[in-house]
Amino acid sequence: LRREGIRTQIYMEKKKFKAKIGYADKLHMPFALFLGEDEIANGTVTVKNMVTGEQTTDTVAALVPVIRATIEAKRAEPIIVIK
Repeated sequence: LRREGIRTQIYMEKKKFKAKIGYADKLHMPFALFLGEDEIANGTVTVKNMVTGEQTTDTVAALVPVIRATIEAKRAEPIIVIK
């Protein structure tokens, strides 16, 4: 992901799954990626969209365009919204 210009943070602490998701949510990260034994064996990664809650499993190469498009769409939104 970093080679593709996508900023990443790796959470390596041995905490419960809920704590890890809570950490990503607290920092307003748009995605959380999971790389467990099954994903490593299959050459895939599971990604959770932290806004919609949608979760998908695919190869990193297939997920990069989806992640990039979501980030770019978020950047295009106005910073201040006047109601």
